[in-house]
Order: sequence, then C-alpha cells, then structure tokens
Amino acid sequence: MTHSQSPPGRNDPCPCGSGKKFKQCCLGKKAEAAQGEKQILPIVLAVIAVVIGIVVGVMRDAGSGLVVAISLLLVAGGAYAFMNVPPPDPKGGNPGAINFGN
Repeated sequence: MTHSQSPPGRNDPCPCGSGKKFKQCCLGKKAEAAQGEKQILPIVLAVIAVVIGIVVGVMRDAGSGLVVAISLLLVAGGAYAFMNVPPPDPKGGNPGAINFGN
C-alpha cells in the first residue's frame, strides 16, 4: 500500500489477496502482532539485566553482580510500567480525584 492510497474499509476486499472481506481476514492482525511484541519486551529486558549482572559478577565479585542485576531489573520494570500506561477514562473527569462510588 502506498501513501496515496487510503486504508481499506471493513467491507472492502482484503489487500492480501485472499478474496475475503478485510474485516474477516486481516483487520485485527496488526494489533495482535503489536501485542505479541509488548509481551516479549519484559522477558528480553530481564535476560539482558541478568546477563549484565553475571558479567559484572565474574569481573568483580558476586555481590556487585547481584546488585547490578537487581538494579537493572528494577529500572527495566519501571520503564516497562511507564511505557504501558492504561488508556484514559472515556468519561473524563478528574483523574486525581478519589471516587468512592458516588
């Protein structure tokens, strides 16, 4: 698809060439692929943190490696939490207010 073409409508033929309607073929596949990538990211970050911790532990001592690994895991977990914020409330309102069911 080039930039001059508009995206296909739900009832248009699917651009993949299957002959099905777009809504029955490829409509949700990009969202599923993006969700799969988001699920892999924390695993990759954890593996990188552990590997760096092992390298530091071998080069210096085990205590330093453990501290580095735990620190990197905390930083990676915080970064992942801030990257995946929940969607905004569709009703609006004050996000800082406490609602006790009123």
